[in-house]
Amino acid sequence: MKTTTVRLIEAAFETAVSSRLVEPVAIIGDAGVGKTTALTHIAGKRTKVAFVTVTPTNRRLKAMLAMAVAAFRIPTDAFYAADLASALEYNLEYLVADGWCLVVDEVQLLDAEAVFQLCKYTELFRLPLILAGNSHSLKRTRATASAIEQVRSRIGRWVIIDGVSADDIREFAIDANVEGREAHELLVRYGRQASLRELARLLDEARTFAGEGGSIRLAALHEALASIHGPKRTNEILNPKGD
Repeated sequence: MKTTTVRLIEAAFETAVSSRLVEPVAIIGDAGVGKTTALTHIAGKRTKVAFVTVTPTNRRLKAMLAMAVAAFRIPTDAFYAADLASALEYNLEYLVADGWCLVVDEVQLLDAEAVFQLCKYTELFRLPLILAGNSHSLKRTRATASAIEQVRSRIGRWVIIDGVSADDIREFAIDANVEGREAHELLVRYGRQASLRELARLLDEARTFAGEGGSIRLAALHEALASIHGPKRTNEILNPKGD
């Protein structure tokens, strides 16, 4: 299923890889809209994508260099940051010429020094670079927001994914065999204030109440909501204005 998130990320990916930008592409969106799933799926269809995921424990420059070296499959026993950088830089010209690109997920966690170094590789070697991050975390964490803001002028294209679209939710509903206008309306209302992850969980839970063979109707969605969120939250979802 091609959601809005998938289509936006596919377009950004093609921009970065096909046009050989001298600037990175940034993909920023809320948690749960499917960025990582879409990136992983798209990268998995290609053979020359170096994919790294940043965590709080590997956010510094040395760890970033080590992850990039491993993702590009560069053989080295380098340990220190300078040696890792040398190994990467020695190979980048050949890797780029061979069609490789680098995708960095959860980029909002990276230190400023690591972000600058990645942008430098795009500028020096024309490395196709895609930086994907969580907009909510960028707003909450002053240090990481500052790191991204410092390279804002170096980003060639920004892709902002603003929540889950109603069209995406309707596609999920059709795919899950949800039947009835009220059931579809409930899913749209729920999905717009939740995430694709939470929506998928609700549909999985509703399937247990609806049974394997039939369609998912409004009653099954009500039961699934109550099972996941409890009566009070379910009532808020079903009656957003206290009706």
